[in-house]
Amino acid sequence: MEFKIDPGLEYIQADRSRLIQILYNLTSNAVKFTPDGGKISVYCKKSGNKAVFSVTDTGIGISSEDQKYLFEPFKQIDSGMNRQYGGTGLGLALVKQFVDMHKGRVWFTSVQGKGSTFVFELPVKGLDEAENPENAFKDNVTKVEISANFSG
Repeated sequence: MEFKIDPGLEYIQADRSRLIQILYNLTSNAVKFTPDGGKISVYCKKSGNKAVFSVTDTGIGISSEDQKYLFEPFKQIDSGMNRQYGGTGLGLALVKQFVDMHKGRVWFTSVQGKGSTFVFELPVKGLDEAENPENAFKDNVTKVEISANFSG
């Protein structure tokens, strides 16, 4: 797995546990649906006043018919590989909910048989704003350091 992080993006104001959960859900799906020898990349960059995260894989991809259901709770694509790994069908629905909570947005591109890219962006505030508790929308919102160690 490859990680690339924009050195200009040191901190964002976010719910740390939700940000970790978003990245965990996206990367675990990439690992689950990418065969041995495939490639997975996680990128984070600053674009204007947004932090843009992307998870790209060279996995099985998603058919255009199945793409419309991806962010719905309890929906899973019924393919042999999905049933092999199971799951609740909540991972991407939670990703969308958590990104929405941060006033961000999430989207994806996918080609069946070639892989997928999931992208989400969150608003960025300056370090001085991130340290100001008046700017927090929940008690759990803190200044989150961006590094290649997403485990907390």
